[in-house]
Amino acid sequence: MAVAAAVAWQGSAHAQTHRAALLIQHSSSWPGPHVLWKCVEFAQEAIGGLALLQLAGVNSGQPPEIYDWGAGAYTVCQLDRQPQPIPDRCFGPMSGPNWSDWSQTASGWVARSAGVAGYTVRDGDVEGWSYSVGRGSQPSAVSFSQICPPPRAPTATAPSRNTTPSASTVARTTPTAEATSTAAPSPAMQALAPSVSPSAGTALASTGPPTKSPPGALGPWLLLVAAAIVLTGLGALNLRRRRP
Repeated sequence: MAVAAAVAWQGSAHAQTHRAALLIQHSSSWPGPHVLWKCVEFAQEAIGGLALLQLAGVNSGQPPEIYDWGAGAYTVCQLDRQPQPIPDRCFGPMSGPNWSDWSQTASGWVARSAGVAGYTVRDGDVEGWSYSVGRGSQPSAVSFSQICPPPRAPTATAPSRNTTPSASTVARTTPTAEATSTAAPSPAMQALAPSVSPSAGTALASTGPPTKSPPGALGPWLLLVAAAIVLTGLGALNLRRRRP
């Protein structure tokens, strides 16, 4: 039992869904929506910053455009279609506008310096990206619950008030004609039912008129009676002879 419970607990723990909040903030000149929020769900305990962007699908459903500087250092060149077109080497000939990466802490936004592949994101984290010139500007203030509100509890379904039985229910509960005619009444019904004798007409209808005896049916009975009389007379005669 204990082993089964431990296995079930581990399975439920691995199946738990984690969430991280993501904010994408465009420059002031961007013609589209200025701020984009994404609540990203993942099954692992932690994922990389680049994986978070890929799961969010913030680049029109495509992976974000990145530039590989070598040795595992990546720079994000385009998010949510900005900039268009992408400059050479992400920044162009000179240091132009670029995407800066931020992490929200208890003290506010803190700029990341490890590169998009140099950190991990865990459940409840808030990540922000801002497109600006130079070292970047902080994203707008936001909380985790604003981007990832608590899931709604399932509402109980009210029972149906329709009490009309369905056709299948009627077919199962309605007795057939044969069962109704042959079923015996309950003892209470038998006690309440009056006792009625059948009338003569009913008796005749059910049994028919009395049948007549055949003509020769009395002959044997007459012979038997005559023999009894004879035997009685002979017995009386013998008694008289035996008297002194």
